[in-house]
Amino acid sequence: MQQDDDKTKEQLLEELGQLRRENFGLRAKLKRAEQALQTSSHRLRLLTDCVPAYVAYVGAKDLHYYYVSQKFEEAFDRSREEIVGTHIRNLIGEENYKFALPYIAQVRAGQPVSYINTFRIAQGRRWIKVNYVPDFDTQGQVVGIVVLSYDVTEQKQTEQDLLESQKRFELFMQHLPGAAFIKDQEGRLLYCNECFASLINRRLEDLIGKETEDYTPVDIAADFLRENAEMLHHNRVLEREHSYPGPDGLSHWLTIKFPILRDGEPPLVGAMSLDISMRKQAEEALQEREALLESIFRVAPIGIGLTRNRVLVEVNDYICEMTGYARQELVGKDSSVLYPTQVDYDFVGSEKYRQIAETGTGTVETRWQSKDGRIINVLLSSTPLNFRDVAEGVTFAALDITERKRLEEQYHQAQKMEALGRLTGGVAHDFNNLLTVINGFAELMQLRLAPDHSLQEMLKQIIQSGQRATDLVHQLLAFSRKQIIEPKILDLNNSVSGVEKMLQRLIGEDIQMEVVLAPDLWPVRVDPVQIEQVIVNLVVNARDAMPRGGQLVLQSQNIVLDDTFTRHLDIRPGDYVMISVSDSGVGMEEEVMAHIFEPFFTTKEMGRGTGLGLATIYGIVKQSDGHIEVESASGRGTIFKVYLPSAQPRTAEQAVLNQKTELPTGRETILLVEDDDDVRDLVSTMLRNLGYLVLEAENGITALELSASYLETIDLLLTDVIMPEMDGRQLAGQLTERRHNLKVLFMSGYTNEAIARYGILEPGLTLIEKPMRWHVLARQLRIALDDVARDK
Repeated sequence: MQQDDDKTKEQLLEELGQLRRENFGLRAKLKRAEQALQTSSHRLRLLTDCVPAYVAYVGAKDLHYYYVSQKFEEAFDRSREEIVGTHIRNLIGEENYKFALPYIAQVRAGQPVSYINTFRIAQGRRWIKVNYVPDFDTQGQVVGIVVLSYDVTEQKQTEQDLLESQKRFELFMQHLPGAAFIKDQEGRLLYCNECFASLINRRLEDLIGKETEDYTPVDIAADFLRENAEMLHHNRVLEREHSYPGPDGLSHWLTIKFPILRDGEPPLVGAMSLDISMRKQAEEALQEREALLESIFRVAPIGIGLTRNRVLVEVNDYICEMTGYARQELVGKDSSVLYPTQVDYDFVGSEKYRQIAETGTGTVETRWQSKDGRIINVLLSSTPLNFRDVAEGVTFAALDITERKRLEEQYHQAQKMEALGRLTGGVAHDFNNLLTVINGFAELMQLRLAPDHSLQEMLKQIIQSGQRATDLVHQLLAFSRKQIIEPKILDLNNSVSGVEKMLQRLIGEDIQMEVVLAPDLWPVRVDPVQIEQVIVNLVVNARDAMPRGGQLVLQSQNIVLDDTFTRHLDIRPGDYVMISVSDSGVGMEEEVMAHIFEPFFTTKEMGRGTGLGLATIYGIVKQSDGHIEVESASGRGTIFKVYLPSAQPRTAEQAVLNQKTELPTGRETILLVEDDDDVRDLVSTMLRNLGYLVLEAENGITALELSASYLETIDLLLTDVIMPEMDGRQLAGQLTERRHNLKVLFMSGYTNEAIARYGILEPGLTLIEKPMRWHVLARQLRIALDDVARDK
């Protein structure tokens, strides 16, 4: 029994020793494992600290941090001990946590995912790209999330800068005063502005990527493609004018095409089409956009430049051509070098920057001075490169509007004439109606009384006074170019000879007048009374310029005016007859010459001049499709030259117009339509005295009713032009549809312009001007009734 116990003790001791040895071995293994774990953790720490990212490990279920890198600690300005064990909501904030939840759900489902959002970290609010990578256990379950985050703020800023550059480019292109586009070598449209889309009546979004044939007629498209290929082959700029069918019909465009070269890539085709002008502003952009703008900048047919603090930084070739300066004479200089005065320079500066501050763009009219001292009228448009900071630079486009300003001055002069013309034309109708009644009844009384009657002399004076009043109306209407003229083919030499004796009496003995008439002078087509008025007024004007006497030359001459002379005038090139009146008088200053044709402008003392003489001459000459010019200098005399277009004699017409008859009569039926009772009574009396059967109506409606109820033939309609409810042209149209053989004769006391709106001055229609003379009415009635061809 004792032996058994001893044996058991030995076994126990041996087992205990074995356990001690195993325990020692386990401790050694545990120590090695701990050492290995520490080494692994150190290496992981070293690795994550070297990665340019914020690294963390988050539990998939509890979303607590189990590991963070040093950069992660620095980003949130907390130690690892403060972060580990913390829920991610407590670190990134409630708003970012809610934003991240959908992505956390995806990574819990085993899908790697990433997103970009702003986080407030130690460096401030930054754009962070967050990557979630799932960590699986041996069973394939997601137990953790590896978080890799990168600061992408600089990348986002670059993208924003690129977007803003694109917007600036788009803004610039959309504000060009013309169409612009870019195509590749095959003709596909890569870019176009709204103006281009409007030109071809398409929507902009429907055009990008389209071939030229898709939006252009086939023949025009073929020309465009051939031009593009030729331009790219020769690497040169192509400029052409062409008409293009747009939404409002054919439009005329000046198109400039140019190659756009790109490093290592096929060149593109760029183009601009301008209808009147082009204003272009340039901005700094990325290198590719700068290259495109540089190409446009160099070939633009208007002045374009860049200033910084009003110092010229860059100008294109057109500015150099416009001003006469070389580029090196302008670049680096203050822009005041282009202005004639400090006032002009200061005004542009203040007004331009005021508009830029309000609208982003400044447009102002100003004056430049070229290198040789010539004044240039300029329309200047400016826009800043950066709307937030004008000091970065301002681009400008300069359009030479010198010629346009000259035309505007001519237009303002015409408006003055038109204003006074409306004044005189407004009273002409009523005055002519009164004169028609006065003159007409006086002539009737003169015919009915015996030639030796005591009242004949009084009636003669009434008729002469009435005719003078008629001439006065004509004179007032002449300068406003509203008089209804009666042109005839005549020889101006005869007109001069006819008034020569009267002119000699007008100028007096202290002025020596010489008349030089060209032989074989071409005939002209003018109103004889008016042309005599022109000659007399010019001679009287020359007389008044020589108060102490002098020499006056009245000359006629054939002359051919070519395009060089007529280019800036409102007359056509061709054969003209010139009448000139020159004097050796006091002459005129340039400022006086600029106003001499204005109505009521005079240099004479009070009571000696109305200011209508030269204005009347101007109106008569313009109404006769001619031109008048003046040359003068103070103390050196004056010469007026009147140019009238030549005309071939019209023998048949002259025979009719000059035909003298003794009050031709008739027995036809005439429908008389006149809204003025006095005028209607007078004309009716005239017609009955000439033997005609007269039907009277006070307006168009009554005339239609009378014609419908009258079953016999009506041979001629004699109607006023302008009447209430229905005008004379409308009445004539309706009556001639019902009575096909009806002849029509119009009468009016309104001005030429007023009745022209009713179509009465068209060829083939005959008009009698009020106040009418008895013999004129009688002759015109027979001409109309007998179908004598007459070119009215």
